[in-house]
Amino acid sequence: MRTTSFWRRGWVGVAALAALGSAGCVYGPESVDAGHEGVQVDQPWFFGTPGVEAQPRNTGTHWLWWTSHLVEYDVRPQQFNEKFNDLVTADNVPVDFRAYLLVQLEQGKTPIVHEKFGPKWYQTKVQEVFRTALRDFARGQRVFDLTTDATVTTQGEFAILETIREYVQAESLPVQVNRVVIGGVTPPAVVLEETARTAAQEQRTKTEVARARAELSRADAERNKALADKAHASAFGLNPDQFLTYRSLEIQKEMVEVVKTKDKVSVIIGAGGASAMPVVPTR
Repeated sequence: MRTTSFWRRGWVGVAALAALGSAGCVYGPESVDAGHEGVQVDQPWFFGTPGVEAQPRNTGTHWLWWTSHLVEYDVRPQQFNEKFNDLVTADNVPVDFRAYLLVQLEQGKTPIVHEKFGPKWYQTKVQEVFRTALRDFARGQRVFDLTTDATVTTQGEFAILETIREYVQAESLPVQVNRVVIGGVTPPAVVLEETARTAAQEQRTKTEVARARAELSRADAERNKALADKAHASAFGLNPDQFLTYRSLEIQKEMVEVVKTKDKVSVIIGAGGASAMPVVPTR
């Protein structure tokens, strides 16, 4: 009789414990790491309502029913990298292409993320939109511009950033889209060599154009000076010899103006039509 009573009481205890566990009445600890939020998911076996708690759990240890558990979400800035191989540009050149997206989940809203999008929210909602925007950008550019013109990639980054921001807002996805970075556009080696030659040729062309413009400017200046000298001589009624003498005196005066503020300098100026002597510093 005692043995039977003992086993009977034991089975009753086990049954009671199972019932409590089934009802979610037994506690268990779960922790949330720093920089994360824990979303509590309730899955009662018999009593209660399954679902997601509206308020996330912060960093630390939390005691839950056995029928509940936490799903952690990283609320720190996160970087998602994307890479393309043989992506064809506007001029039909295959390139290897890299970019990354810097985002951050909004704190306090991770239960919304879990309930509507799940832990793989980037892969299921954002990734393909990001990759499509990158493809469209690269396919609209020449390989030369992608590899040599920083303003092209900068404009592309801003355009893609706005595209992603508008998308997550339309989807009510509580995530901050902070930055898009495009880099590492690598065409085949033969294209790189051709790009380098093209860049060098364009630089030579720019140099030649600048030199030609400088020559034109100098010629214009000399022509204008000659016209001004002619007008000056005509205004004072000077013949060519008289004008040359006048200009010689002006040059000597300019030499004096240059050195008159300097210490220990002698200036020898010719007289009686002699040529101006050089400036001789004294020792």
